Amino acid sequence: MLKNVKEIDYDGITVLLSVMVRFKSKRIEFNGDFPIDKAVRKTLEDSKFFDHLKGTFRDENAYTLTDKNSILTHAMRTVDSELGEKLIESASQTVWGEKRRCPGVQRTFIELMQNTNNHASLEKEGDKHWWLCVKHIKEENRVAFSFVDYGVGVFYNLKNKRQDNKFFGVLERLYERFRYGNNADVLKLIFLGELHKTASGKSFRGKGLPGVYEALKHNKLSNFAMITNNVYFHSNGDDYRVLQNEFQGTFVYWELTLDNTSLKYEN
Repeated sequence: MLKNVKEIDYDGITVLLSVMVRFKSKRIEFNGDFPIDKAVRKTLEDSKFFDHLKGTFRDENAYTLTDKNSILTHAMRTVDSELGEKLIESASQTVWGEKRRCPGVQRTFIELMQNTNNHASLEKEGDKHWWLCVKHIKEENRVAFSFVDYGVGVFYNLKNKRQDNKFFGVLERLYERFRYGNNADVLKLIFLGELHKTASGKSFRGKGLPGVYEALKHNKLSNFAMITNNVYFHSNGDDYRVLQNEFQGTFVYWELTLDNTSLKYEN
């Protein structure tokens, strides 16, 4: 039901497209309507959202959806570091006009893919798709990335660890250490590496969500936002919030801009 939508961007379209493709792969019928707002309708049409829905999808390993307006959407179940390298190479051309290395963005790709592969399902590894959409805004030297998986989400996963897992009961142990108030507080502790420290007794840097947060703090990416279960975080203002409506899975958005640090590309 899109007729009353007043504003939409490609991150929202990515989430919507991923849902519709899941429906098609499961042979669940659906219909809908068009936005009354002309600008919103144009954004949807320019993204090729409706064209993508004409395709045939099965619950298989990978989808690649592209169009001439620099909207690139991938859906996979595995970790694909080579894909990340290609996307960064293209993104750096848009931002700086030349190929550059962006270790922070590469780290973010790898960790989000890895988290989906290892933690999105309680049943088995590699059971859930991740979706990645890339939008090139050439006139602003900016590239926007949207990542979504429809796993169980960070907090539901942590609450349902098996007894033989090192993270079993970690939320209770975390509470004993910090007396946190809600899941928004927990996400902040996760970013700071305290979850891993509580589970293992050792500082944990460079990997997982702490590695992504470290890349953000070192200015290797910008405008970072995350929604998982009932928690929202936005890097502008270090804003952590508990949501009234829960999101099943994890959504992450970030940008690469001229202000971000990068390394010269070497063959």
